[in-house]
Amino acid sequence: MVEVTIDGRNQTRRVKIDPTLAGGDIEMLEDLIAAACNDAANRLASETQARMADVTGGMSLPAGFKLPF
Repeated sequence: MVEVTIDGRNQTRRVKIDPTLAGGDIEMLEDLIAAACNDAANRLASETQARMADVTGGMSLPAGFKLPF
């Protein structure tokens, strides 16, 4: 009834909702859900990066070396 398409960077590209689930503007609802998914993924990535910076703050890592792998 609901189909979500994401890309390799975990960004929501498309949300498709069965029209029988909602009576109003389906396209707007699909766009809002996609935007909400992308916002949540971006906030998660930022929080993960901040926490990893705290953990690796004292470590001397080579340039370009990223955690987690």
